[in-house]
Parts: sequence; C-alpha cells; structure tokens
Amino acid sequence: MSNRITLKDKKFKVILDGMEIQTDKESQEWIIVTYSEDSQRIYYKDRYEEGNIISPTCWSSNGQSPDDNVDNPQSFACADCEHSIKGSGGINSQACRIVRRVVVILPDDYERNSYSVSLPSMTVFNKGSVYNWGFKSYIKWLEARKVKMHSIVTKVFFSDDEIPKLLFRPSRTLTEQEYEYVSSLHDSDNTKKLLDIPTQFYF
Repeated sequence: MSNRITLKDKKFKVILDGMEIQTDKESQEWIIVTYSEDSQRIYYKDRYEEGNIISPTCWSSNGQSPDDNVDNPQSFACADCEHSIKGSGGINSQACRIVRRVVVILPDDYERNSYSVSLPSMTVFNKGSVYNWGFKSYIKWLEARKVKMHSIVTKVFFSDDEIPKLLFRPSRTLTEQEYEYVSSLHDSDNTKKLLDIPTQFYF
C-alpha cells in the first residue's frame, strides 16, 4: 500500500505503510518532488463508507479518456461522459472528480519517505492571491521566476472558505544536499508509481 497524505476536515492525514502517523496538523511543509502534467479523473460508483478500501470504477490519467486497464469505461471520451456533467455528483459538482497528483517529501522526516497527494479540482484551479496561491497559479508564479518546484520547501495550508481549498507559498530554498537527493527521486520508479492513479484507495 503506497504512502499518502489525505486532506479532510482541514487536516492533513499522513499514512505510512498503511498506518496513520499524523492526523492533527492544519498546515504542512512539503518538498514537491514532482506532479502529474495532466489533470486526472476518478469516478467511484459506490458510495464511500468510513474505513473501507474502495476501488474506482473508471479513471483517466490524462483527463481525456479512460485508461487502458479500466475494466468498465464509462465513456469513450471524458468530455462526453454523463458523470462529467455538472450536477451529476450533487449540486454544482461532478460525479467524476478532477484531481492532480503530486509526490512530496516532508522536510522534517529524516527517513525521507515519499508520499502521494491527490489535489482536488478546487485546489488546482483556484487562483488564490499573492503568497496564497492555488496549485496552478503557484506553478505559474514559480515558472515566471525560473524556480524549480523541487528546489524549494513549500508551505501548504487550508483557506478559510466555507469549502476549504489548499493554498501554497514558498518557505525556503533547499540546501545543496537536499536538492541533490530530491533530484535523484524525480524520475525514480517509486515516484512514477506514486503518481499513478491507485486502483484501491482510502479517502
């Protein structure tokens, strides 16, 4: 079972080897090793029940069409799928969720474990404000300054909105030793695995 960080009730839940090791923090610092280039889609037919492992019914790594290993694709193209229509998942929401996966390291973790995080669409597409950016806005801000995402520590925290969104701001530059280590993880097999959409998942 892969290591992951989940986001719920304005708290970060850190899962290491299937065990919760931290659940009470309202903000964290991440070293973002890498992130999926495309927005991804995940659809669950069955309703989630607390503590259960559930498998997605359909998913797309590129946000355009179901992956080849999906047993029951819901549509040939995501844009034409009934589960992608606004309202299919309730008021103003889609049953098929848009996410973007990132792989992170916690800078105070001396064992340097890598974790996957699924960023919900409101976090990805929210523009935010200066030093309180949504994810895409944060990427653009760093790129405009020619700063590599994996060369810095990023502070992540929840907004005060009724439906909280995750916000991002730079914290510090990595040391040379830290940067060399993180760079070695960028294209590793484990990092690629953590970027993949899991076929079984806890929420």
